[in-house]
Amino acid sequence: MSAAWGETLKVYWIDVEGGAATLLVTPAGETILIDTGLPGDRDPGRINQLIREEVGATKIDNLVITHFDRDHYGGAADLS
Repeated sequence: MSAAWGETLKVYWIDVEGGAATLLVTPAGETILIDTGLPGDRDPGRINQLIREEVGATKIDNLVITHFDRDHYGGAADLS
């Protein structure tokens, strides 16, 4: 992946129950999701919708879980 000089890193703050997830999109188009919220439809649904509709991506390239509390890792299995 390469990016042209002057392109920016995009940062999306995603409201998830009990906290926030953060999506980074690099100038090269690589997606990095930090935390996932809780399992179920609500939090992963919000993340999937943002990735598809706002970013135009089809997948998450990298996932970072900051620590092992359920509201930070719980939605990982429900992401598509």
